Amino acid sequence: MRTKHQPISIGLVVALTAVSLFGTRSFADPPASADPPEETKPEVAPSVLLVEGQAYNFSGGGIEDATVTLKLKSDQSVIAETKTTGYGDFQLNAEKRIAGEATVIIAKQHYVTANIDVTLQLDGAAPFVDHQLEGAINLEGTVLDKASQKPLAGAKIIAKSGYKDYETESDAKGAFKLDGIVPGWLSVKITAKGYADHEERIREAENAGLQSIQLSPERIVKLTVVDENKAPIPRVVVEAIDSPYRKYRQTTTDAKGQARIEGLDFDCDALTLRLTHATMVSDVEFDRKIELPVGVPESEHELVMAAAGVITGKVTSVSPEYTTREPVPANGARISIGATAQEGAPKSWSDFEGLYEILGVPRGSVVVTAHLAGHAPELRTVEVKANEKTTVDFKLKPGRSISGIVKDEDGKGIVETYITATEWRGHATLGLAAMSNANGAFEILDAPLDAFSVSVYANGYTPLLDQVIAADKSEYTFELKVDPRASASEMTAAIKAGDTAPDFSMTTIEGTAFKLADLRGKVVVLDFWATWCGPCIGEIPGMIDMQKTFADRKDLVIISVSLDTDEAKLKSFVEERKMKWHHVFGDAGGANKTADAYGVVAIPSMFVIDPEGKVAASAGSADAVKSAVTKLLNSDG
Repeated sequence: MRTKHQPISIGLVVALTAVSLFGTRSFADPPASADPPEETKPEVAPSVLLVEGQAYNFSGGGIEDATVTLKLKSDQSVIAETKTTGYGDFQLNAEKRIAGEATVIIAKQHYVTANIDVTLQLDGAAPFVDHQLEGAINLEGTVLDKASQKPLAGAKIIAKSGYKDYETESDAKGAFKLDGIVPGWLSVKITAKGYADHEERIREAENAGLQSIQLSPERIVKLTVVDENKAPIPRVVVEAIDSPYRKYRQTTTDAKGQARIEGLDFDCDALTLRLTHATMVSDVEFDRKIELPVGVPESEHELVMAAAGVITGKVTSVSPEYTTREPVPANGARISIGATAQEGAPKSWSDFEGLYEILGVPRGSVVVTAHLAGHAPELRTVEVKANEKTTVDFKLKPGRSISGIVKDEDGKGIVETYITATEWRGHATLGLAAMSNANGAFEILDAPLDAFSVSVYANGYTPLLDQVIAADKSEYTFELKVDPRASASEMTAAIKAGDTAPDFSMTTIEGTAFKLADLRGKVVVLDFWATWCGPCIGEIPGMIDMQKTFADRKDLVIISVSLDTDEAKLKSFVEERKMKWHHVFGDAGGANKTADAYGVVAIPSMFVIDPEGKVAASAGSADAVKSAVTKLLNSDG
């Protein structure tokens, strides 16, 4: 089973695409005379460049398939017309150069048409026109009190499209209107004093229609953060995720150590929290949980943070590149604490003098690891006391590289094998990894000088776990055997067709909560993937095709479960590629827990669940999934 720190293998997809462009000619019957027919010359496209340029949106991304027209001002005649490319680029050509004043018109549905004046000349470079197209979509509606159905004045409406915000407030009649919105995904948040926040994501702003937003009474949670002596702690960053809606909020404690979380839905029953402070022991994960009393609009809770210590020191290095063999200050070394390479653990980087300082270190026995490019890592274990400094110096030596090849049982190299360091000196702090190339070859740089272990993963093969890399050996050959549960061409996991689908509880990035038990009677598609997975990206066109094919079916739910580590990058990726279905991310959303429940050991990995809660199919391609979905939706049962 894939654990929290176990890597996901990447499936291999090879696509061969042949594109041929053929001209066509038609031949009439020859005349009765003996003279040979006159050959028709092929039509030559205009080749003289008159104007070139680019159409782009507010974030600088090119706008595809916009119509670009060039008109002479004198008689409004059309000289040239074209479409923008996927990058928003265009070229307007004609058979010959033209002089005079002209207008470039850039038009696309749901954008404001642009008219740009240009001067055409018989010589010199063609004018270059770059223009940002503004959105032409309006979002309007009414904000109401859910209980009384009366309009709410002064409600704040914030809409986000990509990286652009649109803001307004409701008027005395509760009405609001936002102008100039660009097409695509739209996040909308409505807040009003005394009411729970309302959030939703509209997949197509252009089809949003008139919105009627009904707000319910809020729940307020008052927090006081103190140390072990009950002294209040100011400037604590408090992050909260509510239950069951999984909405994220952030606030900071004041001088009295107090903070308020407002706008919670009245039926929220719990909060999971993460507290962060520079000089206290901060939470790495959302490990704290407070239960909220039923039917109470306000509740107060006290949270305790432990005093932390400080680790400080100097990093020096010795390298053959230096003229002297004496240690010199090492700039840019990363020093982290913890027995595992945990993303949120306290860390620091050495400065030009090699000095570093790590705040918020838990007291007790602490593992400290130093990494520097071109050098072998080093590790120390020290005792840390609260409110005291502990000095840990590092002297780093040149590292070594570990190279080799990963083969199958026939001796053929396996592409895109993931080789990751697991254990070193009894800990998992290395964080080193490599991926094999087309020949199965790999190289791990900046490896320790002493022994450590690696695990080897490839899609469709049984992984090799905890393979020892000796101190005196730097070249290795790993042989993987085909996983009897899966082939390299079709990804399967521990769950197979006919099994009862494991239940799940997930919340999408747009805030929609899903439980499998609540989806009985519907066909459910689970797609485990990541933005860094090449084969996963190769399946996106097929997923988009499936979504469009069944867009009007209310009995189909598509959920892509991302195994990425950067939510902002995921959201941007999904929006840019118009992946208009549900997406889940991270521990808070239930992504990793669901991946574990379904035994996902490689991606892409997809499951189709029938209306009875049984797995109808497991596959690694969107085409196979669409076939299974089509069969289920068209069945009489």
